[in-house]
Amino acid sequence: MAYEVLARKWRPRQFDDVVGQQHVTRTLVNAITSGRIAHAYLFVGPRGIGKTSIARIFARALNCAEGPTPQPCGRCASCTDIAAGASLDVIEIDGASNNSVDQVRELRETARFAPARDRFKIYIIDEVHMLTTGAFNALLKTLEEPPAHVKFFFATTEAHKVPATILSRCQRFDLRRISTADIVAQLRRIAEAEQIEIGSEALRAIARLSDGALRDAESALDQLVAFCGRTITEEDVLSVFGLTSRRHVEGMAESVIRGDAAGLLAAVAALEAAGKNLARVPLELVEHFRSVLAVAASGEAPAASPDEVETWRRQAAAAGFERLLRVVEVLVESESRVRQSMSPRTALDITLLRCARIAAGPSLDSVMRRLDECLALLGERSGSAGSGGIAEPTAPPQSRESPPSSVPPPPPSRVAEPAESAPPRHSWAAAVEALGVADPSLRPLLNGSRLESIAPDRVRIVVDERSAEAARSLEPRQRRMIAKAAARVAGREVDFELAAGTPAEDPPTPRVHETPWLPPEVEARRAAREQRMNEPSVTRLLERFDGRIEEIED
Repeated sequence: MAYEVLARKWRPRQFDDVVGQQHVTRTLVNAITSGRIAHAYLFVGPRGIGKTSIARIFARALNCAEGPTPQPCGRCASCTDIAAGASLDVIEIDGASNNSVDQVRELRETARFAPARDRFKIYIIDEVHMLTTGAFNALLKTLEEPPAHVKFFFATTEAHKVPATILSRCQRFDLRRISTADIVAQLRRIAEAEQIEIGSEALRAIARLSDGALRDAESALDQLVAFCGRTITEEDVLSVFGLTSRRHVEGMAESVIRGDAAGLLAAVAALEAAGKNLARVPLELVEHFRSVLAVAASGEAPAASPDEVETWRRQAAAAGFERLLRVVEVLVESESRVRQSMSPRTALDITLLRCARIAAGPSLDSVMRRLDECLALLGERSGSAGSGGIAEPTAPPQSRESPPSSVPPPPPSRVAEPAESAPPRHSWAAAVEALGVADPSLRPLLNGSRLESIAPDRVRIVVDERSAEAARSLEPRQRRMIAKAAARVAGREVDFELAAGTPAEDPPTPRVHETPWLPPEVEARRAAREQRMNEPSVTRLLERFDGRIEEIED
């Protein structure tokens, strides 16, 4: 008798045998028990999780000689023929190769005839999304009002490609990826039945490789038996499939959290020398850091061995939630880049170095808090020295002895006033000092810089040529820090630009331009409004919630 692969030999025969899809099997069992059996079902989900197997079990349950029953006997002619794929009344169609209008018309013609032997004539169409638009349209009427003896079971991995007109005529079931724990348990049952010796670490490695697809895991186990015999170790799994061991992944994660760039580069070099698949390393690290992130966010660890849980808790406490979140974002964004790169090792090196820099650096919250503290401290020092920052506008004083004159003074022809006000240089110097304390990498960039001008919505910062070139690689976090420091100096929310020039010079001479004259009471009202807008409590509230002032009521 020809050898039967494990994936076919251990294909589920009953609803109870289906792994990890209890929400689907329970609904179908209840439908059969209550007699509420629809005419069309759509099973959706990734590969290897049981879509076609559930459709076959459902067909056997409906056509079993003892049925319809939730527990098909498996002995009658109908059950054995359906299991062997030889039933005349259960027709399995591959949607990828039978997708034309003519083939659907033929299906529609044969559906009118009664079943040859069984209770129902059942059409199982796999990868139904591969049907053409014309084929879907030809199927619509039959799918909506089929003969009483016809049932349609559809399976697809891409439900978004199925027209809404088809979806609305089916009962849809979304199957899930099977959890690692369920895959490990099923592989252990198979290994015990097949007399295969395999350890728990090796089983977990296979489950990680399968990415939630039980069929892939069973095929991998079959391949390992052919390679190693009936005794399989974790090293065998790692060697055959180019995987990275859990301990190695944990060690790389530890190096990321410590910011150990040399250790990460050495680890990648060792993986390449061992012939590992470098494209899978980001995926392994994402899976590991996802568990660490879950511990940092909720304090609850996913189901795993005690030593794994202890590692996750230790790393979560060392890194912190915000850093872990940014590390996972970088790994997810870089996965496709590493996989498609002409030099996977270089791409992986860059990815891990970025992660190490993020994990070892200060968090954004701590940086902004430190920046606020430094600016406040330096502002107090400059205030005690009598140097002050930007003067808050105040309403002009009016004499209490005499009422304001009803005749306004003649408007000045020209007023010496800067079009783009230049702040006192010591204010920006204090901000640069605070930025250097909060993020030391900004110190060489902004040392000696000066504020050239403050426009209504933009601050121009002059740095030397070398710093202007380096400013192009600023991270978004650093740009936000500089913008907040400039906003504190300017007294309002502004953007900034870094321009090359000669730093550490005196501020430019204010330009003279014409200013329209305003009555004193209007000028006083405007000054009072500006003073309220620039109150420290209002400014801090806007910064904390990233808000803006829409309207000020008198």
